[in-house]
Amino acid sequence: MTEQRTFQGVSITFDEHWARIVTDAALFSYLERRGKKDASLLAVYLKSEYETIYGKPLEISADSLAIEILIHAYIDKLAKALHGARLPEALLDALGPLLSRIEASTAVIDCGERCVDNNRFVFDGLEPFAPLIIALLDK
Repeated sequence: MTEQRTFQGVSITFDEHWARIVTDAALFSYLERRGKKDASLLAVYLKSEYETIYGKPLEISADSLAIEILIHAYIDKLAKALHGARLPEALLDALGPLLSRIEASTAVIDCGERCVDNNRFVFDGLEPFAPLIIALLDK
């Protein structure tokens, strides 16, 4: 059962084992308006809403979710900025396909439980560094 929700203008889709966040102007507006530390509030909302919908917890920690949100959002922002930058044509030709692939991969942040998400280990592994990562991206 797929459920659509909006949190502070941010579009989210819930599926069994997944919370998917659209990486768009609304997400960036939320992160910039609220402060990037509030990716943690979005993570808490995801966990709470998932449990309301499915009657069981989303098996991802709030810190792991917050890290995933921030990293995906800002990698997407960097790729778009580079894609739109006035780079030498040869460099843009070389980077263009990679940047397009990054943008396509970060258009939706797929936050899945370990049983379905083969990238979960990355964000779970970064969890001990959550305060540092959030502080660095809050600048």
